[in-house]
Order: sequence, then C-alpha cells, then structure tokens
Amino acid sequence: MATDTKGLSQELAGRKLRLYFQDREICEAILVSVDVHENCPFGDDYADFVYDIISTNRPDKYKTDKANKPKPVYAAAFKFLDRWEFLDSIGGY
Repeated sequence: MATDTKGLSQELAGRKLRLYFQDREICEAILVSVDVHENCPFGDDYADFVYDIISTNRPDKYKTDKANKPKPVYAAAFKFLDRWEFLDSIGGY
C-alpha cells in the first residue's frame, strides 16, 4: 500500500512551507526531508517528514531547554498533516 505523503516529496527539501496539522496547529517551516520506508518494523509503509520550525501558533508543543543546545528539527507522520502550502503562494495540497 502506498503512503499518502499529501504531495510532499524530497524534491521540496529546503522550501518554506505552511503546514496545517489536524490538531489545529499552523506551522511555518522549512522542509528538511521526506522519509518513506516500505516494510518497516514500525509498520508497513512507515513515513514521516522532518521540518525546521520558523513559527507556530502552538509553541507549547515544542518546549525545549535552549541552553547550549542546537536548534532542534522535528518529525511528524503524514497522518497528522491536513494540508500544506508554499509560504510564497496560495495552494499546496
């Protein structure tokens, strides 16, 4: 069974996107990578995407101890993403 990546692909790595999640978070981010693994031990067609946050309306989800730590990147499963759009245009999935 093919994984629904909602139109995100590795070719979009480095692009600035607005991500709309099912929990009503709206996040402006830079896409780092898209990972799809067939027959993965985490489940068939395990897939996620990695992103670097520019801004979010839910900063409480991302609390970290910032002292002497590099800026983290985050991963999310595609099933939690409703849609996305490029920050410089209207549209997306």
